[in-house]
Amino acid sequence: MGSVYIIMMITIVFLLVILLMIPLRPLGWCVRSVHDRLKAFFLWNFVIRLVFEACLELTFAVIIDLPFAWKGIREVENWLEGFDFALAMVLTVVVVLLPFFILYFYCKNFEKLGDEKFAGNFGSVYEGLHLKRSALFYPIFFIVRRASLALVALFYEDFVWLQVSS
Repeated sequence: MGSVYIIMMITIVFLLVILLMIPLRPLGWCVRSVHDRLKAFFLWNFVIRLVFEACLELTFAVIIDLPFAWKGIREVENWLEGFDFALAMVLTVVVVLLPFFILYFYCKNFEKLGDEKFAGNFGSVYEGLHLKRSALFYPIFFIVRRASLALVALFYEDFVWLQVSS
């Protein structure tokens, strides 16, 4: 679980670097080249697949970290605690909003799903699915099922039958 958290931190740092490099693009081809390579690697497919595949681990990390994060930004002792607080809040929003994003994304872009350029950018969202409307709800079910398993495992440890059914 710790490696996923570290990979998410590195990804967020590189996404911030991509944002910070936007105003620097006119400085030269070197900056543009680095920015375009980072953007091609880190945007969309990488981030979507990372969050999608690591949803269970992220949910565990968020649930475990939230009680400590709730003490607030004012009570942090060093910058790492502040960064951990901010990352826990960002990951909470990501885990909660991801199923809604996927539902909106599918409804809005259903006609484009067969396009090759579109698949190059967003193929991770519907990879391995039959392109029928009913099959497109599987990722939402997948994420909700993993999040419910994390909640059951952490808060209902005495209810084995509930853990088995999750």
